[in-house]
Amino acid sequence: MDKKVSVVIVTKNRQNDLTHCLGSLLSQSIVLDQLILIDNNSTDKTKEIFSNFAKNSQIPCKYVLEKRKGYPTVYNRGLKEAKNTWVAFIDDDCVADVDWYMNIKKRVNKERDVNLAAILGFSDTYYQTDIFSLATNFFDLIWKKSGSIGGKVRDFEILDNKNIVYNKNFLIKNKLSFDESRVRFFNGASEDCDLGRQIFETKKAVAIYDRSIKIWHKDPVNFSWFVKKYLSSISAYSYYLSKWGNESHNLVKNKINFKKELILFIKHHRIKSFKKIALYILIYFHVVLDYFFLLFYKSKH
Repeated sequence: MDKKVSVVIVTKNRQNDLTHCLGSLLSQSIVLDQLILIDNNSTDKTKEIFSNFAKNSQIPCKYVLEKRKGYPTVYNRGLKEAKNTWVAFIDDDCVADVDWYMNIKKRVNKERDVNLAAILGFSDTYYQTDIFSLATNFFDLIWKKSGSIGGKVRDFEILDNKNIVYNKNFLIKNKLSFDESRVRFFNGASEDCDLGRQIFETKKAVAIYDRSIKIWHKDPVNFSWFVKKYLSSISAYSYYLSKWGNESHNLVKNKINFKKELILFIKHHRIKSFKKIALYILIYFHVVLDYFFLLFYKSKH
């Protein structure tokens, strides 16, 4: 029997990105079983855009206004509104590969393990020639590679809501949800790391990293945006660490040859001359920031 999959987008005041994302879902090689938009108090034309999309699409669509703020809140609402066991999340600033949904369906119909809690998809950068986007994407790839092996997730911190599928039955059975108490700190960011940790703590969960489930994410395209994203991410992650403490170090991570991975990344994207030098500088700037963050965090704990 075909397993149904609900797709959820959470959004706030990103009408242009949302339009692009919706277009990619409309262009999927197979029709979605259900599409839900969780609107977190947008003041632009988000509702109108989605309404027009729903009228002109074969996809069963549902618009939901969630007035309470915070990432954990809107993601929990998405899980609640989904009528199917499998719930796929895609961020509003992502563009789905044409076979994204088909590959999700293939995977969920293939799997039989009742303890399969999540399927993590592959995220590439939308801006393939921008050094800030490439640097952001490089660290995302390294992070996920260090936490997975052979398609199996080993470090559940790498679960990433911009492209992921959750088994709603597993979450309900184990009484798991996004931690809404986190909302008062950085709007609840790193909510996916936190849920990943909760899933890991069940001691029986399985998660898969499937690179065929692909999206392109609109990463930073200038220095100020790059730094702002880094600071917001590291701040939210530090709060996550304060909740779980040193237990987070118990998660299994793979050893990565950073220099080798960077060389392969640059070759893959065919980056040359000045842009190559600039990317090296930007990436090692990020590494230095990470080093000082770790020193600061250790001094406080």
